[in-house]
Amino acid sequence: MQIEIVTKADEKLYEAFQRLVPQLTDNNPPPSLDLLTALVESDSSTLMVARDAHSQIIGALTLAVYHVPTGIRSIIEDVIVDKSARGQGSVRP
Repeated sequence: MQIEIVTKADEKLYEAFQRLVPQLTDNNPPPSLDLLTALVESDSSTLMVARDAHSQIIGALTLAVYHVPTGIRSIIEDVIVDKSARGQGSVRP
C-alpha cells in the first residue's frame, strides 16, 4: 500500500470518490471534479489517498489545518477505506 498527498484532481480521482463517498455516507453526494480541484488547491486542507499494489485508490482522508490564538491545530476528516481493503491489518512501511 502506498499513501500519497494528492497534488492534482483528475478523472481517476473523481471516479474513486464516486465509488468511495457512498461507502462513507448517504447524506451527501460525491464531490464534483471542480470541488475536488478546489480541495486539492486549498491552503488549509490536504487530501491524501491510499493506493493498492495496482495503483487503485482504496482510501482517502482530508487533513484540515487551521490557526487559533494558541497555535496551529489540525483535524482529520472524511476517512474512507474501500470495503475491499478493510480488515487486512495495519500499514507497514
